[in-house]
Amino acid sequence: MPRRDRVAAGPRHRGGISTRGWSEQSRFRFIIFVMQLRAGSVMAKTSGRKSPRRKSARRVSSRRWSARVTKESDALDLKRGVFTGRDPKRIAASLKRSAEQSHRRKADPYRSALSMLTFYINRAGKNLPAGRRKTLQRAKIELRKQFGRV
Repeated sequence: MPRRDRVAAGPRHRGGISTRGWSEQSRFRFIIFVMQLRAGSVMAKTSGRKSPRRKSARRVSSRRWSARVTKESDALDLKRGVFTGRDPKRIAASLKRSAEQSHRRKADPYRSALSMLTFYINRAGKNLPAGRRKTLQRAKIELRKQFGRV
């Protein structure tokens, strides 16, 4: 019967790892890992490479920034349902009013209003029906007119 502290990787002089001094739980986990490694169900980490799990986790969190902006941003106090209206003039007027009344914006009112409208259009992406997209694009033109930037 092999010694318990050298079961996993063989004798020390052949490049094995001594588990003497390890806790029972650590030794057990190590033995399971080595068995999985030998069976091919686990890949050993290579030095110098980042694990793919870490990259994908970072990518997911950076991809959801727009949802957080929609919930938490207080750049403009928009009237509820402003983008769901059918009239481009009313959408533009509401955005203009919100942008001019807000003191928390960094840019001028026109840029803030246009940014919010563009952000909404881009966030909707392919899920935005053609009719809604057309209405919102017309609201952009109307916003330019209302701010005198034609």
